[in-house]
Amino acid sequence: MPKSSRSRRDAVKPDRGRPVRHDDASAGTAGGVRAGMSSGRARGLRVEVFSDQAGVDRATVRWLQRQLTRVAKLAGARRGALSVAIVDDTQMGLLHRRYLNVPGTTDVLSFDLRDEQEGAEVQGELVLCFDEAVRQARRRGHEARLELLLYAVHGLLHLLGYDDRDPQ
Repeated sequence: MPKSSRSRRDAVKPDRGRPVRHDDASAGTAGGVRAGMSSGRARGLRVEVFSDQAGVDRATVRWLQRQLTRVAKLAGARRGALSVAIVDDTQMGLLHRRYLNVPGTTDVLSFDLRDEQEGAEVQGELVLCFDEAVRQARRRGHEARLELLLYAVHGLLHLLGYDDRDPQ
């Protein structure tokens, strides 16, 4: 997945326009699970994960948060904030239509919230579809949490400027 400034230019705040676009297969937390983390090893980087999905327990939220913090550090993100919402097909379908004008659900949407598009800072939001993760995990023979992590890493890489649609 080559690094591309094109993805970054196209990504703006959700209330101002469109998310980073990627076509591989905001949620409230009322009654849901929330975890926030500032890791000493990724000083200055805050990763928060939110879910109100019945199949996503507190342990899964914390695990996803720890893994994503590690991956962000390895990918070069040294500071900033990343918010991750885990939603269902209905919520994802509404967001997919609203921000990309595409009907139906998708696996992940990435929203780059930075004003400046260069550097080691990440400021963004990821929306992951739990229902899609369950379907794909069954098809591939692994746990849904691993599929959620795949979606989160994919979205994070878009926020860091990598474009999987660029042949380079």
